[in-house]
Order: sequence, then C-alpha cells, then structure tokens
Amino acid sequence: MRLKVGILAVVLVGAVALSAMAVGSASADEWFVEGAKLAAGKSAALATAAPVDEFAKMRIEPGSASEVEIECKGASLININVFISSGTGGMAQSLSVPQCSVVKPTTGCALVGQPTTISSTALGVTTLLAGPNTKVGLNLHPLTKNVLASVAIAEGSTCLGGEGLKPLNGSLLLLSSDGATEAVTHTIMGQGSVENNSLETAGNKTIFEGGLALLKLASGSKWSFHA
Repeated sequence: MRLKVGILAVVLVGAVALSAMAVGSASADEWFVEGAKLAAGKSAALATAAPVDEFAKMRIEPGSASEVEIECKGASLININVFISSGTGGMAQSLSVPQCSVVKPTTGCALVGQPTTISSTALGVTTLLAGPNTKVGLNLHPLTKNVLASVAIAEGSTCLGGEGLKPLNGSLLLLSSDGATEAVTHTIMGQGSVENNSLETAGNKTIFEGGLALLKLASGSKWSFHA
C-alpha cells in the first residue's frame, strides 16, 4: 500500500473532541462496533499504527514552475489516543506521518532535518456518508486559527519564500471506500484535488494526493459507519 500524502500527520496536543455529522440522510448515521451502535458516552480506540500502502505526497502550487512536492515514506500512520465515539464523533490526540522529504525541486529546497515527521495541530472531524452504502468521508479541519499543520523549510532553501515554518491552512477530505461495511480493517485515502479540500501552504494551493492507509480498532473488532 502506498500513501501519497504529503502532509500530514495529525498531532493533537491533548484529548480533542472530534465533531462529526451525517449529511444527506433522513436517518442518523452512526459508528457501529461488532454490528451494534456505540452506546451513548462510549468510545473505541484505534490501533496505534495504520500500515501505509502508498507513499504520502503533498504538492504545493501544483502544475506551476514553482511546484514543491513533499513525499513521506514512513511505513505507518502513527495514531496516539485516537477514538471513535457514540453517534458520529471521535477523539484524536495524535496522528503522524514520518520520513517526509522534498523530492521536487531536487535542489534549493529541503525540510528541516529531512527525512522528518510532519504533524498537525488539533483537529476536528466531520464524518459523512459519501456514497451509496459504502463510502465514508472524513473531513479533517483545524480547531483553532485555521492551521492544519506546518512545514519547516530548511536554511538555505529558496522555495516557498525560504527558511522558516510555512503554515498549512484549510481542511482535508479523506475517503474510506469501505467504511460503511462492517470489517476489521478500513482503508482511507486522500482525494487529491483542490476541489475536494481547501488546503493552502503559505498561501499556495496544495493537494494531498492519493494514498492508502489501513485503519483498525485496537480491540480488533469489526466496525463501520452507517445509518
């Protein structure tokens, strides 16, 4: 599996409530574990590592002469205190994508300490059914100041205005093609287009591309999101 992201990893500095709501359905969509709705006030933790099957890739100013491409080659998306909770919600303390480096341009641009880990600020999640009976959308959005994450550009670089922290602003849509079907493992994937997210890095349009990671509950139970 290769995750083409280019961002992200999600670090929440404490237990953060993730708001989530179902869209476009007359009945309420909710999280299920082993075929039963999570009871009010209950939660289920995700496993600490989600195997990555495609390298993460983030493209900043895509298609332009100034395009910067960051690839993350870590074998796992790292989860720390990440939960789904009763109804449509959840909680996340941390998600991280390791081993990220600038691969384009090949000179004059690098991350501090690359390969390095990219991590987010505190996030909320809006969960919705995104397709007939199977697809589940997870929209990740920052809880404060609209900053999803930051990219640290190394000294001596000329890309993105040169050395320093470059904020990644906006929201990111991930899609699980099998999330509404009860199963032990579910895939997530970035949608890879400007239309499907509002991401900008230092004011430049940014695309979180393709990718695939496998999520499972720490208990190994089957889980799903549906009405």
